[in-house]
Amino acid sequence: MKITFFGYDFSAGILRRMIADGHEIIQIFSFETDNIFSFNQEIENIAAQLNVPYSLAPVTPEQIEQAITGGTECFVAAGYPYKIPPIDTKRAYAINLHPTLLPHGRGIMPMPSLFLKYPQHSGITIHKLSEGFDEGDILQQMAVPITDHDDIEILSARVAMKSPDMIAGVLANLENYWANAKPQPKDQGGWWKAPTEEERTLNWNSTTKQITTMIRAFGRYGMLANIDGQKWAVFESKAWTEDHNHPAGTVICRLSREYVIALLDGYIILKQFQPIQPPEAS
Repeated sequence: MKITFFGYDFSAGILRRMIADGHEIIQIFSFETDNIFSFNQEIENIAAQLNVPYSLAPVTPEQIEQAITGGTECFVAAGYPYKIPPIDTKRAYAINLHPTLLPHGRGIMPMPSLFLKYPQHSGITIHKLSEGFDEGDILQQMAVPITDHDDIEILSARVAMKSPDMIAGVLANLENYWANAKPQPKDQGGWWKAPTEEERTLNWNSTTKQITTMIRAFGRYGMLANIDGQKWAVFESKAWTEDHNHPAGTVICRLSREYVIALLDGYIILKQFQPIQPPEAS
């Protein structure tokens, strides 16, 4: 099958599996990444190896039409943040992979909310692309229960490991999956907004349990911290419970690479962090 692909390095395994299964990749669309949590270098390398068109700009209706005219039989998206223009499903299939059990968790950044609020909806859904984001009929689903050992990186890896087989199975029998797809219930689920800056900011007047949940939820997506009038982006940290008499928010220890800060019932160590704005003027 001739395929146009939308994704980034998180979904590179899907792309490689489709190639291994004999599908022909016509072109690849990705997007500018932060190179902290999300990357696109491997996707770009694959495009170069295949010698196919590669774009970081949002796909246009004209490019969709050109892809269909050029022979694309199926559009496959996995982790693509832009709205893909409408695709005439009488001329080509169009499917998307989403990292929750739809209809729960629509949106472009749902995984932190799985840890913060909705662990029961952790999973993978393959659905038809539709006019509305993540609203298309469901072709296949798999639950990926969150374990006590999971954080955002581990859960993302587990999803990335399972996704190629799921996509491969759907593509191998796409006509049947398409014909038997189930509409998403209109009275269930909904859109999960991306976490706000406030929700991503470490509150020193929190318990270690609350802070640990935040660390699991955001990881290298990044949290925010206010220290001595300066705002920091925090990408790696760990909290533990320990009795102390320090006011919450006190910087207890400044090491060469780490800071230790008091919480209500313990401490947090910031292992990887960087300033994102200058200190406030005194």
